[in-house]
Amino acid sequence: LYDISVEEMISCNNLKGSEIKEGQRLLIPQKKTKLTKVEQSVLDSVTFVEHEVKRKETLFSISRLYGVDINDITQYNTIKESLPKGMILKIPQKRKTEKTLINSISLKVKTDSLEKKIDTVSSFKIGILLPFRLSDKKSNDRFLDFYKGCLLALNKAKSRGVSSEISTYDTENSKEAVLNILGKKDLKQVDLIIGPAYAEIIPLVADFALKNRIYTVIPFSSNVEGIEQNPYLIQVNPSQTMQLDLIAADLVKKNRSKLFVIGKLSDNEKDKGCLFADKLEKELIKNHVPYESLEISEENIESVLTLTAGAPTLLLLASEKQDKVTPFIKLLSSKRPKNVEVIGFEKWGVELFLSTALPIYYASLFLDEKNLDAEKYQAQFLNQFGTPVSNETPRYDMLGFDIMQYMLQALETNREKLTEGFSALATSFVQSEFKFVPIENGGWVNQNFYIHNNVR
Repeated sequence: LYDISVEEMISCNNLKGSEIKEGQRLLIPQKKTKLTKVEQSVLDSVTFVEHEVKRKETLFSISRLYGVDINDITQYNTIKESLPKGMILKIPQKRKTEKTLINSISLKVKTDSLEKKIDTVSSFKIGILLPFRLSDKKSNDRFLDFYKGCLLALNKAKSRGVSSEISTYDTENSKEAVLNILGKKDLKQVDLIIGPAYAEIIPLVADFALKNRIYTVIPFSSNVEGIEQNPYLIQVNPSQTMQLDLIAADLVKKNRSKLFVIGKLSDNEKDKGCLFADKLEKELIKNHVPYESLEISEENIESVLTLTAGAPTLLLLASEKQDKVTPFIKLLSSKRPKNVEVIGFEKWGVELFLSTALPIYYASLFLDEKNLDAEKYQAQFLNQFGTPVSNETPRYDMLGFDIMQYMLQALETNREKLTEGFSALATSFVQSEFKFVPIENGGWVNQNFYIHNNVR
């Protein structure tokens, strides 16, 4: 009836033999797809207690009793519309640090039926190399969230007939662990590698990718050693130097008619703001665009207002530290200058952006989370995993979703030469749109960024 063996029934219900009595309640194990090593490691560590349903009990009351989510109960039990009295439920007991990966297993189960209903038009093998650190029980939630986003992208791809076999490897932030992974024969058969996370491990994987001609996405590190000579490397996070060069060039190109004022704060530490001021100044000189440069403070606010009283002005405050710029921003805002727009930094934070009527512009690698695709994604994530993710920027789960979705479409376009499909892709993103640009004789670097503002 349930397509399982007698041995499985005996084991699941702790029976002494194959004989059962009429009316006896049995647990029926459900068949699941083959789990990845990361998923299996967590599943093996889950223990259960049995609960007999009493009169008027609900899933909500039982979940509260054992301190688990309702989804945790429904994942391991076959439940119809109501809970009959006397029903035996398996209640999972798990460590807090393992919760995110256990939830990711439920996505695997939920999508099984999808594979049966849709004809597979493409099938790919993908290796994910991240420091989950399961062996020492210090799993990093950010990487687990990234993995969840990847799973959601894979689920979405199934709806158009794209199936993928995922091999997940725990790099543990250890060169020894990575060398052991790279020695596995199955990794040489994948169409794409995503990872690793840390710069010191990248050269090992980069050499493997070049030798075996496997395209490899570096999702986090801005320091990718050897990318200038390795056409199989794809860098998502560009270096700070490249980012600042691109932003400075874009600002000058689009605002040549405006007056640029570079405001340097007294006693300012050398941070990203200072570096960007130097980059912008060089770009202005290169393009013969006039500009003013001065040291600014609350004491010389009138000098700034006099300087910016004429033509429309872009005022750069050369510090990314919120506490350094807040007093000046508030004072300048109180003067209500008509022609001044401020160039700021993402680290100033939402609180400062929303507290002033001054137009503030800042560059970011990430889309505004209020976009429609992000809202739809949020609902899907909550539906699949039951719990929301923190509102930090960037959202690692969204990054995983965007990368996996983009790379799957690139594989569909050209499996053998994945990067040749980049220019033809038309996809929607929830957080990070990509514009991969080739390095001559080398790999590919994402050069996309957004200019956001606080104008309401």
